[in-house]
Amino acid sequence: MKANVYECMAEGVQGAEVIVCFLTTKYQASTNCQQELQFARDSKVSIVPCRVQSLWKPSDWLGFITAGSLLVDFPNVTTENFSSRMEELVKQINFITGKNLVPTESKNMTRMNRQIAVAPSVPLTSMLVKEHIETK
Repeated sequence: MKANVYECMAEGVQGAEVIVCFLTTKYQASTNCQQELQFARDSKVSIVPCRVQSLWKPSDWLGFITAGSLLVDFPNVTTENFSSRMEELVKQINFITGKNLVPTESKNMTRMNRQIAVAPSVPLTSMLVKEHIETK
């Protein structure tokens, strides 16, 4: 296990086809998130931005990097609409990568901590999830 957070972030970005970032004010304020997303852009890794906060738009560096990208909306995610939101996200990833990922339930999915799971035939290393999705 690597001790340096920057080595871990660089390794993750370099091995990714797509970076999925869940945008919040906290994400925008994070220096590490900024460095990682800028590195992804500079490395020509596709970015799929997901907005988590209602009526909030990224600004400053985050607005610049995500400008022109289709935002996948995740505000007010509940257990009832989680699947449909994930389908939207997977469609966007499929469009960008030209692959056919299929969302599946993960054994480790909990109410407060959701992660993207895909069919086992497709390597998950093509995606990084940056923030937890909180459900109510």
